[in-house]
Amino acid sequence: MSAVSNLSNADLHLAFEQFNQISEQFTHAYQDLEGRFKQIKSELSDTKTKRLQELAEKEQLANRMQLLLMALPMGVMVLDSEGVIRECNQASTKLLNTPLQGLVWSQVIKNLFPQQAQTDISSLYINGRNLHFSSKTIVGSKDSLVLINDVTDPVTHVDSVKRKERLAFLGNAIASIAHDIRTPLATSFLYLSNLNKKLTSEENTKIVEKIKYNLKTLENTINSMLLYAKGGADTFESMECKKCCELIASDLFEIFPKVTFSIHAQENLKNKYIKANFDALMTVFRNLISNSQAVCKGEVTIEINFLCDANDFMKITILDNGPGIDYENFEKIFEPFFTSRKNGTGLGLSIVKSIIDSHQGEIRAENALNGAQFTIMLPMEYTQSMPKLDINK
Repeated sequence: MSAVSNLSNADLHLAFEQFNQISEQFTHAYQDLEGRFKQIKSELSDTKTKRLQELAEKEQLANRMQLLLMALPMGVMVLDSEGVIRECNQASTKLLNTPLQGLVWSQVIKNLFPQQAQTDISSLYINGRNLHFSSKTIVGSKDSLVLINDVTDPVTHVDSVKRKERLAFLGNAIASIAHDIRTPLATSFLYLSNLNKKLTSEENTKIVEKIKYNLKTLENTINSMLLYAKGGADTFESMECKKCCELIASDLFEIFPKVTFSIHAQENLKNKYIKANFDALMTVFRNLISNSQAVCKGEVTIEINFLCDANDFMKITILDNGPGIDYENFEKIFEPFFTSRKNGTGLGLSIVKSIIDSHQGEIRAENALNGAQFTIMLPMEYTQSMPKLDINK
């Protein structure tokens, strides 16, 4: 008989039960393994999604940082361990006005400033700009970061504040000194007048006249300094525009007998008023025409026009036959102590602007075909349209 026939039914039953148990265990293990596989697959999918999301966010952040770097007004450069510029933004190229990518930083500085010490490049003056440099090593890298900051405007502001402080101090000093000088100056005029009466020689009389002329020039300069220190006119009265124009024309003919004037005033200036200081306005005309006399060659001709514009301003144009104003000086001509003349004080036009400002007006300069032209705008006070009553009737 075979071995199988020798097994009893009980043995076979036990064997089948064991086989079923093992099969069931394998089935549970397989189910657990399949569940674990699905869990791991889900976790891997979530991890992959998060990773892709993180990469997308980092890429988006990198793009934003790149755009920010390009938009920064500050220059930014990345230098490797050899000092080669690996990255730079547009601002750095623009501030230094030279290509930078791939160049050695020390060589760039040497090309820009052959005389500059390589160890002292914290502040440099390039293309009219004050630039400040700073560098820092990037953590965890041999690369370094160089920042270029344009500090021109802050430096200019500080210089402007200091200049205004000096001018304020100078204005106070001028006012004090001018008052002390005026008394002996007036006395000198008195003594010269008495001396002139006693002199009979024509040559001596001419000498006295020259002395008086120089003293008068000194007096005008002192008065100008006092007017500048005071900040323009401080007392005003209502004046009819037409009458004001006539008085100005009359005084100009007397003050400048050698100047050829062409003066015109619109009729519609009648019964229109401005609030003005007449003496101060005459100083404006005197300074402008004196400047024209100083620069015009040969006969001096001045054309002055007074008119009322559509915005109720009295517009005054003063045109000479001189060489005009140098274009580089247009922004400076009204600054105190700026002058293009060898013997000029630099106060004439600054006083003119100060007076016009005190009248709440405006003044501008430009070159015309035949010379320099100054345009003054003075606000009208009011228009008198009603006729005056005659109380004697």
